[in-house]
Amino acid sequence: MACGGIREQNAARIIEQTGVKEIHTGLRSAANPPEDQARPKISLGTVAGLEYQGFQVREEDVRRLRRAVDLVRV
Repeated sequence: MACGGIREQNAARIIEQTGVKEIHTGLRSAANPPEDQARPKISLGTVAGLEYQGFQVREEDVRRLRRAVDLVRV
């Protein structure tokens, strides 16, 4: 299984060059926390405000990666 830095731009090349049958990717994108969870005046020792930064996986990113991978012939 290949993993680490795999994105739609490089997934096909990684699969073609290595012959892996599976990939693991973290397609997370930054997302703002809900208003009731935001605490902009509190710092937990990191860059102010980033400790409450959330992440999400967007459907369109998964679809683009899937299209790139589906074109590979191993």
